[in-house]
Amino acid sequence: MGSNPRRVAVGVDQNRLSMLLAVLHRHGGLQLGDQDVFANVVGGIKVAETSADLALLLAIVSSYRDRSIDAGLVSFGEVGLSGEIRPVPSGGERLLEAAKHGFRRAIVPAANVPRKPVEGMEVVGVSNLAQALDALRHRLERGGPGDVLERAIGFEHAVRRRTARMHDALGDALVVEVGDLLAQDEV
Repeated sequence: MGSNPRRVAVGVDQNRLSMLLAVLHRHGGLQLGDQDVFANVVGGIKVAETSADLALLLAIVSSYRDRSIDAGLVSFGEVGLSGEIRPVPSGGERLLEAAKHGFRRAIVPAANVPRKPVEGMEVVGVSNLAQALDALRHRLERGGPGDVLERAIGFEHAVRRRTARMHDALGDALVVEVGDLLAQDEV
């Protein structure tokens, strides 16, 4: 009865998304093997650098948990195969720019935490995916405007899509949808 879950990446490398989902399973304890995952970078932008890895994973977790991320949260960091969060170039400058754009909280690689506090911003430095997920857990809100229930017309199932938005330090939004199939009587 089960079909293969879809993995759709627009603006993000498809292979990178698959690798990040595997890391999330292995080091974050979140199994998405039976879930559809749609990742879309809004505005038609293609993200080539790995600094968006952490933001993408946090958005996926938010979507899967059906809890929205505070709009004032920014994140960046490269995620390695063993779940480590690697620093990215110009981390301090990214945080200063994010603060200018109204972001008040940040989850970033520990090595990118500035020596001097960023005025008006709480910066949480993390070394691995488990720490990042723990930091996110304290910042998730229940529900939110991104929660959508779509009914598939003419099909025996409805598809539930949970949408999460996570901004990287450049302000580009990563929109992630995680869908699962539910029987009509469950909807």
